Amino acid sequence: NDPLARKLLLVVDFANTSLLNPPKMSVALESLRILQDHYPERLGVAFIIDAPWVMSAFFNAIWHFIDPVTREKIQFLTQEGEARARHMAQYFDLSELETQVGGHASEPFQS
Repeated sequence: NDPLARKLLLVVDFANTSLLNPPKMSVALESLRILQDHYPERLGVAFIIDAPWVMSAFFNAIWHFIDPVTREKIQFLTQEGEARARHMAQYFDLSELETQVGGHASEPFQS
């Protein structure tokens, strides 16, 4: 009776973004729109990892326009190391999750 069984757990890692290499806000908006408009009941949790301040400011600006059900499912993670691993272990088998997002998998994810 796992409430997240058969739900989408989304991990978005912004570790390689910076002011010189910022995330595209149009992509973030479109992704959010697709999730809340077309898959509102399929999203279990969306983990936003190491979001740059620009992304945090962007989300703060639009936070009240995001559907409340979707908003409850978004988690911004800033913890590192064991703290991140403990948090992610609540949702994932850490042996399947890449190290930079809190797991122990030595092989990179292949989509």
